[in-house]
Amino acid sequence: MKFPLSWLKDHLETTATPHEIAQRLCDIGFEVEDLCDLSQPLAAITVAQVESVSQHPNANKLSVCSINDGSANRLTIVCGASNVRAGMKTALVHVGGFVPRDGSILRAAKIRDIESNGMLCSFDELGLEGKDYTDACEGIVDLENCAPDAVVGAPLAEALGINDTILTVSITPNRGDCLSMRGLARELAAAGIGTMKPLPDRYTQPPKICGTEPFVEVKTITANCPFIYAAVITDVENKPSPKWMQSRLKAAGQRPINAFVDVTNFINFDLGQPMHAYDLDKIVGGITVRQAKDAEKIVALNLQEYELTKDMTVIADDVKPLTIAGIMGGKESGSEADTTRVLLESAYFNSDSIAATGQKLGLTSESRARFERGIDPNCTKLALMYGVHLIQDICGAQIANIMCSEFGNAEYTPPKTVVPFCETKLHSLSGDDTIRFDDAVNILRRLGFKEVEQNSEPTHTCCSDRNTFLEVPAWRHDISITENLIGEVLRIVGYDKIVTHPLFPIIPQENISLAIKIKHLLCKREFNEVYTHPFLSQNEAKIFGGEVEILASCNAERLFLRASLIPQLLKVVSLNQNMNYKHGAMFEIESVFLSADQERLSLCGMRFGFSPRHWLEKSRACDVFDIKSDVMCILDECAAHKTSEESFVIKNIEDISGLADSVRDQRRYYHPGCTGVLMSKCGGDGEFCGIFGELHPQVLQDMDITIPVVAFEILLDSPLFGNANITENKIHEQHNNNVPFVVSTLQLLSRDFCFVLDKTIPASSLMKTIEKVDTTIRSVQIFDVFEGWGIAQGQHSIACQVTIQPIEKPLSETDLTKLSQKIVEAVSEQLGGKLRNV
Repeated sequence: MKFPLSWLKDHLETTATPHEIAQRLCDIGFEVEDLCDLSQPLAAITVAQVESVSQHPNANKLSVCSINDGSANRLTIVCGASNVRAGMKTALVHVGGFVPRDGSILRAAKIRDIESNGMLCSFDELGLEGKDYTDACEGIVDLENCAPDAVVGAPLAEALGINDTILTVSITPNRGDCLSMRGLARELAAAGIGTMKPLPDRYTQPPKICGTEPFVEVKTITANCPFIYAAVITDVENKPSPKWMQSRLKAAGQRPINAFVDVTNFINFDLGQPMHAYDLDKIVGGITVRQAKDAEKIVALNLQEYELTKDMTVIADDVKPLTIAGIMGGKESGSEADTTRVLLESAYFNSDSIAATGQKLGLTSESRARFERGIDPNCTKLALMYGVHLIQDICGAQIANIMCSEFGNAEYTPPKTVVPFCETKLHSLSGDDTIRFDDAVNILRRLGFKEVEQNSEPTHTCCSDRNTFLEVPAWRHDISITENLIGEVLRIVGYDKIVTHPLFPIIPQENISLAIKIKHLLCKREFNEVYTHPFLSQNEAKIFGGEVEILASCNAERLFLRASLIPQLLKVVSLNQNMNYKHGAMFEIESVFLSADQERLSLCGMRFGFSPRHWLEKSRACDVFDIKSDVMCILDECAAHKTSEESFVIKNIEDISGLADSVRDQRRYYHPGCTGVLMSKCGGDGEFCGIFGELHPQVLQDMDITIPVVAFEILLDSPLFGNANITENKIHEQHNNNVPFVVSTLQLLSRDFCFVLDKTIPASSLMKTIEKVDTTIRSVQIFDVFEGWGIAQGQHSIACQVTIQPIEKPLSETDLTKLSQKIVEAVSEQLGGKLRNV
């Protein structure tokens, strides 16, 4: 959602800077994708006034102007604009400033022997051409019409009203209440960034009803619309909305159309309540919210025709549907420039119904985005009052009638959700017993939760005397259990403020599942477990298999379910390569989808890069024999039969008949000459159970991976593992005073050292001494041991590679030099070693 900061400040009293607001939004769970200061391109431009204009003595088309820039001195500027005149206010770039259009730095210059000390600019030169300024004519900027009260010497951006900041915020699917300025203001106020402003009284009070028009019947006869409000507005002149409203809608990515439509769009973003304005003269009879008829059709405002079904909700008059309820209005009933009578509608719809209809029609809109996430039912009437007052202010109008209809003629009461909240659970689930219970309750109050008395037994047992019951506000449709409340507290407190604890070792149960057993086995073989995204792009699906298309994906670029875990693991390899991790191993156990009706559980392991340097052997690339060793270890430990002769056979991928065609077609991303296929011995050629080998060089090249990669894939639900329990069991936890596990996003560094030591000092002592020098030292690897020429008798030379992992900030060359010196001093003081002179 895009919006200008000035709009947010209509609801939030704050002195925080745009960057502080953006940072706090990120802290409480709303990703700020962009922060754009509109005034930045005009930072060097000021308002100036032309005091006098005279003809240039050496050029007929040039003028010599005396310019008042707000200072005591007057500037002489040569100008070629035809509209320059004495007394006009315009835009000035001083010498040393830059011209926004091309970024060039302005310098003092002589123009036909006259010194010019600045530049008077046009809208085009300011990069503002076509921005809908009233005097956007040829020549220099004339502020007489668009900013007549501009102060000489003031920033031009301030005079033009574009000294605003545009924020683009990503709202998660569960937070429909934050798709509005008021919702975001409430969150920021709860997080300590300012205080909420109350809505002006005149926008919350019912307007004066003149009652000059016949009553228009409005009713709802479907449970998908619990209630609807509508107002009949007459004697109205439809015209363009005010400039301030148009500017805000443009900043939010909306196209201004006319006053009626703009008011409904404005309230949609302002309060989060979608509305619709109908041309009353196009309505036959009254309006009814009902279920659509099968094969009923409507042409929407996007000019597309949609065929409806009976499970969809519409707003209709006596002969035709007017609106696809909660999603998009119809073209035939929309307001036009000559509209003089309007029916303004504000309704509350069932979120599941709106989501299902939008998905079935493939139709998205700002209205659907809010209704399907859930809006505040208490805002429906308020929004209508607000809209009526705005239309009166802008267009002048008489309010004939305000109507309300409720399904079943029963007053709608939003369901109340009461959730228990206790101190013991807060501390146990958060892992932080420093959070005070009273502070947590105050945070929830600021978010709109209310403490209530609870006479009946709670649905969740409170484990301590410090507990309360909280009523969930009507706009929070995503809160139902105590854990949700704890998440809200931690979100506002700040996840970075939570006290950290070390990871605990796990002790498996005796009846361990196959998945846990494999995980332990691979971890012992220096594999790391990863979790990746299950969706593939069309190109990835073509390369790695993936014929199952997703009908409604949350990402338009990822439309296929994966048939292999390989593509996402390769992305992890690419990330590690870019972070300068030269070798590693990882695995994942997840479902793959070989076809629309065939979901299988797959284990995928991958090794990449080169082995670390070692004094006993040279560094080498990982190969098919490394990955085969991993596969054989898994089969030896976990297969139903303990010998390969009983359970499986390994064949070359090119040598298998029958099933081989599909295997080869689906796994072209393996190197055909360095790949083995696991086949179970269950009659004939057996059943495909897995594959291992080197990945195809072309695939690696396409993904910009320059290091070797080998991998294996094994189907855990294949006959190889019999009837083993695949599901993961719960595991016991045991406290241990380990150092907390920290993951750094900074790049690894390495430095080589060669020390001369007494032969009685083992290499392990050298390694331990270096490891203790600094917390940023991740590992020490010996890669060479030498005795002989140049080394004194009784001594030997040990070369080692020290791997350094920065934690808080990147290390400069000075930092690395100091760290190296500390290593040399530690070895010298503790082991009597010294650097070898080569």
